[in-house]
Amino acid sequence: NNRNGNQDGGFDERRFWGCCHPEAGTAEPAKLSSFNTGTEDATAHRNEATNRLKPFLKRGRNPCRYLLLDENSVVGTAEANIFLWNHNDSIVVSDIDGTITKSNARGVYDTIVTDNYRYCHNDICHLLSHMASQPATQVVYITSRPLSLANPTRKFLNNVRQGQSRLPEGPLL
Repeated sequence: NNRNGNQDGGFDERRFWGCCHPEAGTAEPAKLSSFNTGTEDATAHRNEATNRLKPFLKRGRNPCRYLLLDENSVVGTAEANIFLWNHNDSIVVSDIDGTITKSNARGVYDTIVTDNYRYCHNDICHLLSHMASQPATQVVYITSRPLSLANPTRKFLNNVRQGQSRLPEGPLL
């Protein structure tokens, strides 16, 4: 066997299928997305990708891992989340700096540089949690922070606590 787990030297897709989709069980590996060559109808291509994903998605947050592959190995990975909501759900959109935090500049500084998550408006966790607890209501966080700060910003959103309240789960745009 080579380092990719197969005998013929080629890439063993089945080996990496499980790390991408731990709940896939015995599902047959298939490419969930591909480049549209321009010969396929865009709607049909989108529907095919959606149908392939359906067995693996549940309502709410669905963690996933993208693999960058060359011919013989995994070159890189990227962790992500796919949020599945109903088309009738209400969406609460919340900015981060100046809305969750008390100011734009200090909000970025305290949350990114010092890991201080206390410079937030009083009861913002309770307010957003209460709104998200309403039937069919989801929260989306938006920011003008640079893309390079996306992971520290997600860490901030996951770690803000005010008493027993925390910020509700939601995607960051």
